[in-house]
Amino acid sequence: MSAKATSAPFDAADYLETPEDIAAYLSAVIEDGDEGVLLAALDDISRAAKRIMPAQTASQPNGENMPDLAHLSILLHALGFELSLRRRRAA
Repeated sequence: MSAKATSAPFDAADYLETPEDIAAYLSAVIEDGDEGVLLAALDDISRAAKRIMPAQTASQPNGENMPDLAHLSILLHALGFELSLRRRRAA
């Protein structure tokens, strides 16, 4: 009799272990440019940040709604980052 393999659903938040991981993940997602992916990533980042930095992220919303730009600002501030923009390079 062979045992059936089981697997857990993938959750990117489980792999975000440091603020630097979060920054790299967010940078990659922003570079991708897909709004839906960005919103999903903000949810991943929110859950990861609450796990790795509970005191700094205590004021975050509880995730009942999809994260928005205000939520991103709170997360970045709690993690010690700031958002900056630069002009895209010409293709």
